[in-house]
Amino acid sequence: MCRKKRAEEAGERRASIAKRHARQTRASARTGQIYLANEGADPDQRYCKSPADVDKQTVLDNLDGELGICIGSCWTVAGSVRVLLSLASVFRVTQKHLLPFWATALAAPGEMEYLGLPYSIRSDRQPSVIPGMAPGSVFVPPEQWRHLLRASLRECSYLPDPIARGYMRDHVRERYRHHASKWKNPASVPLPKQFSLRRAARHTLSLLQRANEGYLRPLERVMLLSYGRVGKRRHELLEPLLTPEVPPDAEAVAKMIQQPSQFEDGWQPPSIVVDLLRSQQRNGIIGKYGIRPQVKTLAPKIPAENSWGRPLSVSRRRNIRKRWYAAALDSLLPPIPEEEAQLLQNLISGTQPWAPVKRRRGITQSPSTQSLDAKFLVEGPQKGHTFAAFANGRPHNITRRFMRRLWERLSCMIPRMEMTAPNKAHFEWGMPSRTRREMLTVDKDQASALFAGLDSDGKVHDGRHHASGH
Repeated sequence: MCRKKRAEEAGERRASIAKRHARQTRASARTGQIYLANEGADPDQRYCKSPADVDKQTVLDNLDGELGICIGSCWTVAGSVRVLLSLASVFRVTQKHLLPFWATALAAPGEMEYLGLPYSIRSDRQPSVIPGMAPGSVFVPPEQWRHLLRASLRECSYLPDPIARGYMRDHVRERYRHHASKWKNPASVPLPKQFSLRRAARHTLSLLQRANEGYLRPLERVMLLSYGRVGKRRHELLEPLLTPEVPPDAEAVAKMIQQPSQFEDGWQPPSIVVDLLRSQQRNGIIGKYGIRPQVKTLAPKIPAENSWGRPLSVSRRRNIRKRWYAAALDSLLPPIPEEEAQLLQNLISGTQPWAPVKRRRGITQSPSTQSLDAKFLVEGPQKGHTFAAFANGRPHNITRRFMRRLWERLSCMIPRMEMTAPNKAHFEWGMPSRTRREMLTVDKDQASALFAGLDSDGKVHDGRHHASGH
């Protein structure tokens, strides 16, 4: 009985210590102080210190037990931000209420390098700057942005498709100019925004490089973006189809005013959208490729009653129409301009001359005379030939035959629109070419000459045949 009572008292004591620990931790996080909690010491010996008063030795002195560190939004370690990086592997944080560790390192004078540790798990506590860096610091130097821009434009000039070369070049320039005009002062860009922008720029550069190397999926992705099957250009090509017609006279204006509001009872989607959606549903090749999610119905299915057997409310019917229309627009593949469609058809047929773009030679570097370089000393001897580079596909030689298959596949996803009436459109889709063997026709008079010298069994009846038979 006494043992059970002592266990209960110990549990209550641990619970009270944990609650006190949590209160002090939250308070130190709000004030920007550092709370060192040594679980093996007496609770009264725990203390809070200012970030400027904590150095490496203070942190090392508290490593004899389980150490919990709550770092506020103004964390510094006496000017040495490498302390957390060197000690992060030995920190054992068991309390769920503790914030994740932060780390930055001084990579070069005037440049801070993010070391890839968890930035923040809770979005409501994510500050606008990395702890240890003064507000207004520039994380990505201008030289790095210039390098990414030039490398991306260089890769755009090597793309094998003429339409993709022009579109991706304009797309890269537009994105860089947009952010350059939005953030005229580089020091005013929040560091998380700099991280995301640099990550997006590197992703675009990697996509273009792998496309030029002949990887099928990256090259197909670039062509889908350029021809408006996915991405921003698809929305730009959809805008002319969704623009309402201007009423020609007063009678048409009055009739348009009397029409119900969008998504209300009696509302109908644009007829050209329904025609394109119906044409896509009849084309089974689009669903096979799986580029866009397909809508199975040409009109939203609105039940007459709800689950309680009552009439469906007006807001419910409106939301059903809104979701169906959004899904329908998300599945549409709009037509491209006529000159681009004709250029694509000429590339497929071979009437348009095409040749792969030759890359310029890079600067050849002389072989190093040192037998032991820094990479060898740090990483050790390197492996031989492996298939790690082909884990996500293999590069292809970009030939006309290889590109023709991509163009034919792309042509099956591009409709050709023809207006048959003022509000009626007819769409035609490309079909994949099936390889057929060439066959020659023979006249009936010459057909008997083809089988001259053969018997009824199809064997040659001459002297050599009989000699071989004996």
